Amino acid sequence: MLTNLSIVPVPVDAELAERAADVRARTNLKLPDAYALATAMLVEHRGRTDVRLASFDKKVLKAHADLHA
Repeated sequence: MLTNLSIVPVPVDAELAERAADVRARTNLKLPDAYALATAMLVEHRGRTDVRLASFDKKVLKAHADLHA
């Protein structure tokens, strides 16, 4: 089912954990939201151009926009 939705699992490693902690500290998002945002940012940083953060949470979307500004 994940393949049909073009979702690719990203393993949690030290770099992702550090990014999530940084996102949480800078945005005050809850940890699961900070991980989602940090994952999208990390995958973009690693060269993927087809990344899209999907969320219904306006705080997450605002944090994403603020961190990319």
